[in-house]
Amino acid sequence: MKLLIAIDGSETALRALHYVVDHPDFFGDNAELLLVFVHLPVPSSRVKTIVGNDVIEQYYKDESEEALGPTRELLAGKAYRATERLIVGQPAAEIIATAGVVVFVDDVPGWLAIGAAALLFALWLSTLLFYAPLHMRLSTGFDAVVHRRLVRTNWIRTVAWTARGAAAVAMIVVAT
Repeated sequence: MKLLIAIDGSETALRALHYVVDHPDFFGDNAELLLVFVHLPVPSSRVKTIVGNDVIEQYYKDESEEALGPTRELLAGKAYRATERLIVGQPAAEIIATAGVVVFVDDVPGWLAIGAAALLFALWLSTLLFYAPLHMRLSTGFDAVVHRRLVRTNWIRTVAWTARGAAAVAMIVVAT
């Protein structure tokens, strides 16, 4: 299983990592951990001009070392494989982007993700264009013809939702 854990040096982030380490029965002994530290960029290009890129890079490195130090101590001697990513940017956007890259690009075949998305789109479209109007007609009063049409065609949606569920499970299995 692959787990992304955002590390910011806080006690909360360390508790999240403790939880993973303390529950190998749930996460597995061989879980792969991706520890992500995102530092906000220095806001002014003038600062870089005045102090230089080397000083800024060292600042980012020092801050990440301070945040990641306790996590390294916690993982020392444990069987977990941990990879660290140090990123400069907006934390929420970078963590989301990193999670997307880790799960979808690296692990799930494109055809599977596209197929699952296409099934979902087809289901929503058929509901909007075909099934919702039939249900609206039934909401005004029972109509045997409309009811029969719904019953006869709903198996198509049942098969599509089952296939979509199978694709979702397959993506989870592939990603873990």
